[in-house]
Order: sequence, then C-alpha cells, then structure tokens
Amino acid sequence: MEELYIRGLERPSRSLSYRLSANEITHMLVENLSKEDRSKLNYKIADNLIIDLQLGNVTEKAILGWEDEKNIVILDYLKDIELNGKFLLVYDHPKYMFQNINFNSLNTVSIDNMINEWLLYHKSLINFYEENKSICLLLEGKAVFTNFNNFKSKLSILEPNISLKSNWQIAEKRNNENTATDLDITIDLLSNLLFKSYPELIQVYNKMLDLAVLKNSQPIYKSKTPSKQELILSLKIFGSRNADNYDKLIEENKQLRQKLNEAHISIEDKKKIIDRDIVSKKIINTEYSSNLKSINKKLVFQLTEAYEKIESYSEGRIQKKYLEVDRNTLLKKDFIQELSDNKPRVISKPAEKNSKKNIDLYGAESRIKEDLPYRLGSIIVNCTRSRKEKLLLPLKLLNEYDQYKKNEIKNLPPLEEYADRVKGEKVKNQLSYKIGKRIVDISDSPTTLVKTPFGIIKDIYSFRKKNK
Repeated sequence: MEELYIRGLERPSRSLSYRLSANEITHMLVENLSKEDRSKLNYKIADNLIIDLQLGNVTEKAILGWEDEKNIVILDYLKDIELNGKFLLVYDHPKYMFQNINFNSLNTVSIDNMINEWLLYHKSLINFYEENKSICLLLEGKAVFTNFNNFKSKLSILEPNISLKSNWQIAEKRNNENTATDLDITIDLLSNLLFKSYPELIQVYNKMLDLAVLKNSQPIYKSKTPSKQELILSLKIFGSRNADNYDKLIEENKQLRQKLNEAHISIEDKKKIIDRDIVSKKIINTEYSSNLKSINKKLVFQLTEAYEKIESYSEGRIQKKYLEVDRNTLLKKDFIQELSDNKPRVISKPAEKNSKKNIDLYGAESRIKEDLPYRLGSIIVNCTRSRKEKLLLPLKLLNEYDQYKKNEIKNLPPLEEYADRVKGEKVKNQLSYKIGKRIVDISDSPTTLVKTPFGIIKDIYSFRKKNK
C-alpha cells in the first residue's frame, strides 16, 4: 500500500469527532461485528464510526484508500455501507508464510496452524471476489509492480477517476526498487516440497491464480519433484549464505568490541571529571560552613539582646494591664448586654476639662439588619432554594412585616452618628438589603412596581459579578 501512496493514492484523514485512523476504526469494527451475539447496537456503533470517518474526509477530492489484513472480516459490511467503494484483493504465494519466522521453533503443529490460517483467509478472499467481481480486482502482490502499467489499466477500468504515477515518475524516490531480491531459493524449494502434503492449500492457491486479473507466479503441482540441479543450487546457496552470515557476525563482533572500548574510555574520562568536581565542592563547602558558623554566632547574640529588651518591656506593661482589668471587664459586660437587646451601644469617653461630654454610638450593622428592607430581602433570598418555600413566600413576607410593625423602635439617631457606620454601609451593599429596599420602595411609590422586577434582576446580576 505504501507503493500506491507514493504513486498518488491518498491516505484517509482521521475521523471528525473521535480522531481515529482508518486502521483503528477497522479494528473496532472487527471487534463489534465479529461477536456471535451481536445486536442492533453493534451495527449502530459500527455505522457511527464509518460516518465519522467519512465526515473527517468529506473535503478530500482525491481517491482514498487503506489496507489492513483484518478488513477481510468486515468486507461485506464495508461493501453495504460504502456504496461507491472498490476493493483490491491482494494475495501472495504461500511460501511467504516462512519469510519472518523462527525456523528453530517450527514443528508439525505450528506448520498446521499456519496453513489453516492461510486457508481460512484466502477462502474468504475468493468467496468475496466471486460474489462481487464488478467492484473488485484480485491481484498477486508481486505482480503489481513488476507489471505496473498493466495494473494501472486494470485499475482505471474499475475506478476511472483514479490517477497513479508510473514507475519512471517516481524512480528518484524509490532508490531500492531495483535492488529488491526474491525469497531465498532454498526456502522456496523446501516450501514447495512441504506444500505437497497439503493438497487443499494447492487447490486454493491454484484457483486464485485462475481468478486473478494480474499474476506472476506459476501453479503448484502435486506430482512435480525438484531436479538435481535445483537441489544442488539450493545447497550451494544455503552454504554461501551461512558463510556470509559467519563473516558478518565476525565483523559485527569486532565493531561491538571497538564501541565497548570507546565507551569504557569515555566513562573513565567522565569519572575523573566528576571526582575533580567533588573535591572542589568539598573545599567550597568547608569555607561556606565556617562563614555560616560566624554568622550564626552573631545572630544568636542579637536575638538574646532583643529577647531581654522585650522581656523588660513586657514586665512594665503587665502591671499596667492588671490595673485596667476591672474597667475592661465592666465594659465587656455592658457591651454584651446591649447586643442582646439589639439596641445601639454607647461608650462614654472620659470628660475633658472645659469641654462637653462626648458619646460614641455602636451597633450600625445590627440596626440595618433589624430594618425592614434587610428582613424582607433576607426572606426572599432564603426562600428561593425550593419550590415549597417559594409558595410560602408571600405569607412569610406578610408575617415579617407584621412583626416589624409591632416591635418597631422609633426616634433612633441617624446612622451617620454611629462610630461603626462603615459596617452598616457594608450591610446595605448585600443582596438581601438591595432586594428588600426595592420591595419597600413599592409602598412609597406605586409607579416603581413596573421597574421593580428589572431592578431585582439587575441587583442579582451585579452581586454575582462582584463575587466571582
């Protein structure tokens, strides 16, 4: 498939929402649709994955394609959901099963398993091709690039809109194209001898050769035996390969020894540098430690002096403090009593000669909270938490209004005369007071009734904005 990408076929982009590649989607489709107890939900999941992939490539004008050996499991599903899809069914000679395996682990059971997997895969390939010849090409992989012009003509019949580069147009990009070699002739010969023990494999492979529109290999014959010349040639190649491998191993061993020596020398050099750094740091640390000791002595001396001064100052303050205890205790008792009565607290300052008596008022915060606007606003704010409380809100407001009128204290001094009037102003900026103030203003001026809901919404919005 990489060769087709080089020649102009485009890779699919990732899906729009899930950002999955085409191969990742293939594996998820196989997992969903290969279950024996699959339901409609499995097909819905599969449809969503394919549609998401299509949406991710909706702007692509080029022909897209991808390969995955697991596509064989979902070919029928892909055919049904992708109406304009075309399929390249590629097979290879069964001898390529032995291309990347460990020959030392081969035994009868492992070879039987490999053959059975090969048969299952290629039978499915043949069945799908025979049922869908109009949208498929059955090809031998090796023959595609040895006869690429023939392949292009076959592909253009299947998909007229595709345009691929020829071999000569990409010669510079594919420097290794002419240096590629076939499988070891020895393995080729021995695999053909082995396949004679599996007549079904020979039958399936020869059938694919008959159906393929492009092929390069010859059929496997059950009765044909290798000639002496072929066997001798195989032995020679096998021996020369072993000799070459031995020479390569010796050369690689020499190179490894040289790299190890270089690495050892490098490690020794670094170790010397580290040792020098450690020694220099020890010297610096010794000097720094002596400096710290002298600084520490000075700090201890200064702290001792400061502690003695604080102690002598505290002794002078303690006696004065005890003299004022009785007076402070009396003031605290008066303060607590006034708070419990919810009345302004008055503290008298000592009278000065030739001056009037000064009086400071305290309790601005509690006064504002006992005022009608704050009480009504607090009920509104607290009753918005549940539907039941919202229904009881009018009754609670009327009850609170009656309680206020019964216990209303008149002729209180102006708020400006309170010493802690700043606290009272802070309470006025609370949401409860602002909402209650707008409710009270309705009784003073009925024309404000229309503006009140908008004013409450404005107060709530401003309060939330400040408290973000």
